[in-house]
Amino acid sequence: ALTVAPAAGALFARFGPSAGRTPRRATEVIGTASRRVVNRVVERPVAPVVAAGLLLAIVGSVAVTQIRPSLTPTFHETDLLVQWNAAPGTSLGEVDRLVGRAASELRSVSGVRDVGSHLGRAVTSDQIGGVSSAETWISINPSADHAKVVARINAIIDGYPGIGHQLLSYFNDQVARASMQPPITVRLYGEDLGVLQSKGAQIRSLLAATKGIKNATVQSPPQQPTIQVNVNLAKADALGVKPGDVRREATTLISGLTVGALYQDQKVFEVVVKGAPAASQSLASLADLRIDGPNGQISLGDVASVTIGPSPTVIQHNNISRSLDVTASVQGRDAETVLQAVRRKVSGVAFAPEYSAVVISNIGANRSAQLRLLAFAALAAALSFLLLQALFDSWPLAAIAVAAVPLALSGGVVAIWAAGGLMSIGSIAGLAVIGALTGREGALILT
Repeated sequence: ALTVAPAAGALFARFGPSAGRTPRRATEVIGTASRRVVNRVVERPVAPVVAAGLLLAIVGSVAVTQIRPSLTPTFHETDLLVQWNAAPGTSLGEVDRLVGRAASELRSVSGVRDVGSHLGRAVTSDQIGGVSSAETWISINPSADHAKVVARINAIIDGYPGIGHQLLSYFNDQVARASMQPPITVRLYGEDLGVLQSKGAQIRSLLAATKGIKNATVQSPPQQPTIQVNVNLAKADALGVKPGDVRREATTLISGLTVGALYQDQKVFEVVVKGAPAASQSLASLADLRIDGPNGQISLGDVASVTIGPSPTVIQHNNISRSLDVTASVQGRDAETVLQAVRRKVSGVAFAPEYSAVVISNIGANRSAQLRLLAFAALAAALSFLLLQALFDSWPLAAIAVAAVPLALSGGVVAIWAAGGLMSIGSIAGLAVIGALTGREGALILT
């Protein structure tokens, strides 16, 4: 208002009127319309004008409750990411088949420039995931209709209901990772996952019974089918076999053991000792694996049971201890009151030694930030009121000038509501400009 507008006016003033005619300037048209509106308002009685202002304030107050906060706008990014998560235990070949078929369909979409996929996980990868997960990167042509292309991409990936999928952009993915902390989290610490899950279920029941708590959930790690070898100590002792030797040989035969490396053409090839593929085709073949005993080789099934059972795909640690989270959201009640109730209930739960629980929440930090923002806003309004009173030398005129700002903001809020009800960072900046211009123009008019 103080730099760009005068500079633009001086720049456009260099261009004279067209030959043979004198056009009316836009400022004249806007000024004439503004004066007509102001004159009509001034000529009317005070009561209707005050009533109209109060009506606008009421409508703005209602509109504020309907606006959804979203500080980050939605960008039309041309690089999208599809995250695929098949059921734990799905083979790499099956994931390759499904993702490859989806990539072929995505590549045929008009407006898609390129498609590439990451499948499985390397041993030294920086990404946590198994062979049942994959990622597909999609590049969209900048000149294509972004909305239509994205709709077509969603339709294609929704055609694969047997595998979990999520369409993300890089920016939205990073924002989601930064803001994924739920309002209330009860973090359990301990060593045994079974004990943690039992206590987690108990705490989840306590949270679900708390007024104002919604969606109480135990965040258990995903599990996948795993071969489990349990040594029978009595049988191993009878045959003179050490349980540790049984576990080590079974691990070598089933999972493999790296014993060295080959170096050729500046490449490194690991040498792994592992049982033949035919030996791991079934539980029966695994039980028939031969291991060394004191009197010759014996079958693995003679000293151990070979089964398939669930096993977590990842072990979550916090503060060097295994952890399990119980999360919940707050609805229909004051968040601070709900948080205090949760802390009281969690403090009453008995834990065995080396097990504990901590309530983690960002409610207090958010409340402090909101109170601090309101305090600064109130201080700014008070200082503005005092400055306007010093300018006008009149308390009523200062009150009118200050009251005009929230009325103007009410109109901006109604406009945001009518445009979809999404309060972004751009909307906040626009409201700030409206408030500043209203205060300045109000002071000029009243002066």
